[in-house]
Amino acid sequence: MKKIITLFLAIGLLACNPNRVFNSSDSNFPNHRWYKEVEITFSVPIVDTLSNHQVYLALRHVHGFQFETMNVTLVSTSPSGKSSTKDYSIQVMGGDNTYLSDCSGDICDREVLIEDHVQFDEQGDWSFVIQNNMPIEYVPNVMEFGLIIDKYIREK
Repeated sequence: MKKIITLFLAIGLLACNPNRVFNSSDSNFPNHRWYKEVEITFSVPIVDTLSNHQVYLALRHVHGFQFETMNVTLVSTSPSGKSSTKDYSIQVMGGDNTYLSDCSGDICDREVLIEDHVQFDEQGDWSFVIQNNMPIEYVPNVMEFGLIIDKYIREK
């Protein structure tokens, strides 16, 4: 039993991205519906204010997601209270109505880089609030929505 636990811990550590600063998602979507009034909030502890970062939004959806794009608003707030609001449109389907997501069976994942070379100017807990910005009451077939922040890696 000890060997199995050790094996899983080793696999978990090797699979980790050493440049990953934050990776979390919210799966509180009853009946896989993201209602317009439901906001997703993440608190991200930022320590490194010297490095550039990449910010991604991640969508997990059921096969059958019928929208070409998923429109969201991201509100980021620094530890001192400075706030920034930006709208994003996540491309889910290509022009031929095929998913751009990676699908396995009926579950599909889409990660989209939304900001590149971001430098956080304050250490501490940053707040990120993601709002459903679609023109309907709810978006069906949403399983999870998340935020990923990586340190920027310069390509060699």
